[in-house]
Order: sequence, then C-alpha cells, then structure tokens
Amino acid sequence: MSSTTNGVLPASATDERKIHETLIVGSGPAGFTAGLYAARANLNPILFTGQEYGGQVSLTFEIENYPGFPEALGGPELVERMKAQAERFGLQVEFDFVTAIDADAHPYTLRTETGRTYRTRSVIAATGARPRFLGIPGEKEMTGKGVSYCATCDGFFFRDKDVVVVGGGDSALEEGLFLTKFASRVRIIHRRDELRASQILQKRARSHDKIEFVLNTVVTRIHADADASVAGIDVQDTQNGATGSLDTDGVFIFVGTFPTTNCIGGTSIWTKKGIWSRTSICAPTCPASSRPGKFRTRSSSRWLRAWDKAAPRPCRPRSSWPNWKKPDGRAKAPIRGRSRPRRRRSWPRKSARALRVLIAYVANRFPFRFG
Repeated sequence: MSSTTNGVLPASATDERKIHETLIVGSGPAGFTAGLYAARANLNPILFTGQEYGGQVSLTFEIENYPGFPEALGGPELVERMKAQAERFGLQVEFDFVTAIDADAHPYTLRTETGRTYRTRSVIAATGARPRFLGIPGEKEMTGKGVSYCATCDGFFFRDKDVVVVGGGDSALEEGLFLTKFASRVRIIHRRDELRASQILQKRARSHDKIEFVLNTVVTRIHADADASVAGIDVQDTQNGATGSLDTDGVFIFVGTFPTTNCIGGTSIWTKKGIWSRTSICAPTCPASSRPGKFRTRSSSRWLRAWDKAAPRPCRPRSSWPNWKKPDGRAKAPIRGRSRPRRRRSWPRKSARALRVLIAYVANRFPFRFG
C-alpha cells in the first residue's frame, strides 16, 4: 500500500541521487490511469498533482456518461475513486507542482515548487488542458465577476439572469443547455454562420425556448457596471463589420482549450504550439515523444481534448512504456516512425482496375481468334 503525502516524501524518495522508474505529472483521469498501470507494472510511480487537483473533471457538477456508474456522480467524487484505486496498487501521490523538466540529459530531472529535485528514467506528462481565452479588453478583469469558463461551477449564481455563451462547439452547447436550468435567457454567440457542435446537441439547443443564437458575430469587449460586475458586451458582425452592444449579466466562454505544458515547454520535444512532437519511439500508435522514456497522454496532444476520452488513452503505451529499457537499464534507441498509422495507398488497386477495363475494351473493339 502507498501513502499519500502533502509535500513531504520519505527521505529515500526525495534523495536527489536516487533514480526513479516513473514520475507522472498531472492528477486528472489520464494521470491517475497512467499511475494505475505504472503501479501494476511495479514501476513505483510518483504522481504530482499540480495546481489543479483532479483536472477539469473536478469542476464538473454531474457526470452521467462515464462507464461503470449507472447513477450520476460528481467530478470530485470520481477523482477520489480513481486516486484510491491507483493507491491500492502502490501509487504515491505528491501534492506538489512541477515547475521544470530538464529533458536534455537522461535520466531526466524534475524540479517542483517546493524546491525538491527528482531524477527519473521515464516521465508521463498528463498535464491536461486549460480553457482558451478570447484576449479582449475586460475579459481578464471580469473573470470571476461575471466572466466564467465553467457553467457547472458558476451557473447557480445566474439564476433568473440573462447570460451569453461564446462558442459554437459541443462544449458551448452543452454548457448553454445546462445554463437554461438557471438563467432566464441564454444567447449563444458564434463567429460563423454554422455551428460545429454535433447534430443532436444542435437539435436540442434550437428547440429550447430559452436559447437564442447570434451567428456571424464576435465579442470585442466586456463592460462592467458600478459594482465591477459584467454589464454588457460589444459585438461585431464578421460579414459586414457592423458593431453593436448587448446587455448581459454573465459571459461564459467556450472557444476551445490548449495543452498545459508550461513546465516542459522550453524543451525541444515540444512544438511551437506547446504540443508534444509526433515522433514515436515505440509502436506507431503509441503516444510517445522523440526522447527515450518520455510519454504523454492524449490530453496534451492535438488529437483529443475531452477528459472522458483522455482517461482510457494512457492504457495505450502500457505495452511499450514498461519495456522501453534494455535489460541493463539503458534506454533503447528510438524507433523513428509515425505516431499515426500510415494511410494505405489506393493507387495500385485503381491502376489494376483501369488495366482490366482497358483490356476488356481492346478485346471488344478488336476481336480475334486463335488458330
């Protein structure tokens, strides 16, 4: 059994000379799933929770679509169950924040906010993602005062009020539908003339009497009232450039997310957008990095963002990540390859089909007999 600590690990665990087998950065579903498999592989993993314990799922009020739970449960409760399950197999949870990862030399070096240093043969980055900002005047100043990025967290405070939702994807419509439980009116603002959400969500939103759509429009500024709370927004038409204003009590922004990779962003394994490079060191479908012993979960990639999709994904590298070392402990040479399966080329089949058609045409056009 493992022991959960609060910034204090046994002396043997914090000894800078000790080289750990696996360290996990991030405490969301992906992090605890990775910790579960690492512990079951006898890698003695240590998980660093970071500043946001539980990740984005911990902000979810009610979860109904996670397998294995017929009754709905809250996000924090699900995180605690994941933690207890992983600890059962030996995962050590450290309530600390990783500030830097030195990937220039192997074994890698991790530094935390409490000033501790850890050396490890492998790192699993399960840092997840954060909401993307609009970057307009008044957004930062009004955050927490009418501007929110989580309807399930703050929707209760807007009972019988008028709110707007910025975005046109699944997240925007899901949160907009949730806000109808409290708000008197929900206006969904999208910069295009078509929504990007799934058809079933669009059908639900369009049929709801509390939801209105403001398309081909972007928000350019957020205004405050005398109490330093949101009073309205400035908008602009994306087609003709016309400007205007809307009175509202709250602004909920859902325009996507970006990977939380600040602690590793300075190394060469990350692209300019802060996303892990695609070069594989194991199987082509394994989410690995270009350095031996470094893995990342799908939340930190460009492919999948939702936590309910990220949770099972750390299971993917389990066949390669415990076995990436040689028997003597040295890292195996990376296998340069694609992180996605290569698409099969269809031109040989098309060429063969065209050849058969040509032969049939010639046979019919110029008949001949043997003998």
